[in-house]
Amino acid sequence: MHKRFNLFFNHSYQSYGTRRIRKALSNQGIIVSRRDVANVMKALSLKSGYTAKRYKNSSSL
Repeated sequence: MHKRFNLFFNHSYQSYGTRRIRKALSNQGIIVSRRDVANVMKALSLKSGYTAKRYKNSSSL
């Protein structure tokens, strides 16, 4: 199962998060919860590129 997580994650250029990986797995016939996907991603140190905040808010006074 961990190999499939890595396959989907790396095939998506490390942009898939928990929701998209769960959807891809369910399309393959593997039913898992989003929390289970998150736990496996955390164990494998996988983090989506969109998870990190890209821009800082600036206050314009």
